[in-house]
Amino acid sequence: MRNVSGYVCIAQMEALYSFELLFGKKTSNGQLPYDTFETNNLTPYDKFREAVDARQYILQTREAVSVAPARIKMRISQAQVELPTLQKEKSLVVVMLVGEDKQLFGPCVEGRRNAHPLPGASIGDNGFKTFNSLGEAEKLGRAITRQVQVPVQIATFNLEKLVRHTLNKKGADARI
Repeated sequence: MRNVSGYVCIAQMEALYSFELLFGKKTSNGQLPYDTFETNNLTPYDKFREAVDARQYILQTREAVSVAPARIKMRISQAQVELPTLQKEKSLVVVMLVGEDKQLFGPCVEGRRNAHPLPGASIGDNGFKTFNSLGEAEKLGRAITRQVQVPVQIATFNLEKLVRHTLNKKGADARI
């Protein structure tokens, strides 16, 4: 079981549609102090201050409208034998393993966009909604494995947005 715990930034993005994107610690060779959470091996910032400092850089991206730090905690099953430990959990996601990237999926949500022909949606598209049972998550995991032909993992997913530290394009910081 892999444990992930720390801080991320949640960016509200506006392009052809609205969605949210998680950003975490920089793990690539780029110059910016962040990477997207799903492309950095699900690596959060260790310290709250790092997430707060990254907001201004993330907000400079063309599509970002607002950015807020959040506390994240995940337990990711890395083997089939670990799945029973998630049996009583009520906040689960499916982690789709695509090369080095890890895409997080939850249930489809009525009225929200779903860009994938799957019985689930990216958590950034569904408002970070999670599955309430291991059976529901396993069903999506089987569909992804069958349709996309990539491995999956199932994980707990707890995200606490720290709203009072939201920064938006107008430069407003709720702490001021």
